[in-house]
Amino acid sequence: MDEWHLGDDAVVDLMGGHAPDLPEQFAEADPAQAGEPPFPVTLIHGDEDEDVPLRLSRAYATAHPTTRLLELPAASHMDLISPTVPAPWAALLSALS
Repeated sequence: MDEWHLGDDAVVDLMGGHAPDLPEQFAEADPAQAGEPPFPVTLIHGDEDEDVPLRLSRAYATAHPTTRLLELPAASHMDLISPTVPAPWAALLSALS
């Protein structure tokens, strides 16, 4: 995923290098490559997310059928954690409860 340069290369910073140089570490850290999670997973993704493509959450949900994916219309990346944007915030609180 480091080739997408998400979050100004946050993945590269977190992992301490690029995927071609650390293939085992990247494979181990990639939730899409893991088996079915042992706990319920809910993904909340805004359809106007300018930082992380919605197709990533859709691909994860397809690979892990027990995953619940909530796609929020007109929500950006940061809207999901902003209590001043009512609809995404309500969806997040509902998913946590």
